[in-house]
Amino acid sequence: MMKTDLLNLLRRQPLTVNALCESLGVTRNAVNVQLRQLEAEGLVRRARTLVRNGPGKPANLYEAAPGSEDVSSSAYQVVLAALMGELGARLPAAKLSDILEQTGRGERLICQYLVRRPAKGARRARSVP
Repeated sequence: MMKTDLLNLLRRQPLTVNALCESLGVTRNAVNVQLRQLEAEGLVRRARTLVRNGPGKPANLYEAAPGSEDVSSSAYQVVLAALMGELGARLPAAKLSDILEQTGRGERLICQYLVRRPAKGARRARSVP
């Protein structure tokens, strides 16, 4: 649950690790682990580094990455899955990949919704009960 809470806070405004710790009531280590995972998933990014006047390591300001709101919304998942299936069946793979890359969702949507299409003339395998 903390991962979702952290992402929701960062959607409102960019925050430092310390501010996230205070808001969530958890340790710095717990926040850093979740931030690394969210960064790896492309949902959070470092906005900038805050310059300190005194000694110590500069603090990074984190923000929700563009498109991260898509993750928490389940309203369009069924429609998106159907649309991606249709597009995958009708468009050449290179054209579809280009369109998705241009919209900034390429790799993630391809991996999530498209299955490899069979070669022309090949039959799709049916699952056996």
